Amino acid sequence: MPYLQVLSFFDVVYPHNLIFSLKESRQRLETEIAEELEAHKRMASDLRVRLEAAQRELDEKSGQLLELRDELAELRNIRFKRETELTQMQAQLSQKQSELTAVQLEKQMVKSLNMLLLK
Repeated sequence: MPYLQVLSFFDVVYPHNLIFSLKESRQRLETEIAEELEAHKRMASDLRVRLEAAQRELDEKSGQLLELRDELAELRNIRFKRETELTQMQAQLSQKQSELTAVQLEKQMVKSLNMLLLK
């Protein structure tokens, strides 16, 4: 960090020493600034790489999520079709049971009628 340098009598009498000292200070500051700049560039580069990796991962996860949503929609559609099919089969079974009951009743009536006729 820049700081104010207090001039001594010696610096006033021998200005070349002051000039040399100021040049050294400037060189030190320029070196510090260059090092900080390089550190910031490295950090920016590292952050850019991490951001790109995170973006790739986000894109991949987004794609997976879309695939899972599509698969879920397909499975729901299949389930709906099977439930509809099951409901239809249950209705058919109920119909067949009613028909069977009617046939059994008719058979029983015929049997009873035959017994009456044979007596």
